[in-house]
Amino acid sequence: MVKKLKRKTVNLLIVLFNILFLLIWGVLAWGESELWSFLWTFDAVGHFAFCFVWGFIFLYWIKTYWRGAYVVVPKWAWALTIIAFVTTVIEVIVWEILIEWLLWDSWLQPAYFHWLAKAQKGSEDTILDIVVSLLGAVFAMLAWWASRKFYAWKWPNEDVEEEIEEARERNEVFAEEINAMQKEHRKQVIAKIKAPWEKLFTQE
Repeated sequence: MVKKLKRKTVNLLIVLFNILFLLIWGVLAWGESELWSFLWTFDAVGHFAFCFVWGFIFLYWIKTYWRGAYVVVPKWAWALTIIAFVTTVIEVIVWEILIEWLLWDSWLQPAYFHWLAKAQKGSEDTILDIVVSLLGAVFAMLAWWASRKFYAWKWPNEDVEEEIEEARERNEVFAEEINAMQKEHRKQVIAKIKAPWEKLFTQE
């Protein structure tokens, strides 16, 4: 019960963060800006901060809802996955393509809000936004790595590390068994598919 309440509270804070972010960078700070100007720099800070925080949001969701996978999958693999997901899905696909280009610049702004500024100022601006967002996600994962290393150095827990290694070894054994079962099943399926054709050609 306490865990569910904590999850709901954290997820509510995540929603509030996104609303506050949209209010500041999507409404109050919206406007025309030249590259490297103060307003453009403030927008770049928003891209960095958004992806930095979303890196930790995805990390929290993984640790909370995929606890088994979080333990057995190497932390560097999770870091790369989060960086790729935040940069590619959140920044490029959702924000730059769907929201800024398709929704705002191609439809809403010219049709209903022509007096407001467009979201994208050109390819250079878009590329810089993506690079800054990538840096935000990378710095988030570097901060996570540094905090884990400091914690392990300051308060080492060898028992937990041994349990994690044993869990990974058991996971490897289970994975090999499952792969073997899937391989055998594929052979059976292929044999069933080939059987009528082999029978047909044998009769001829």
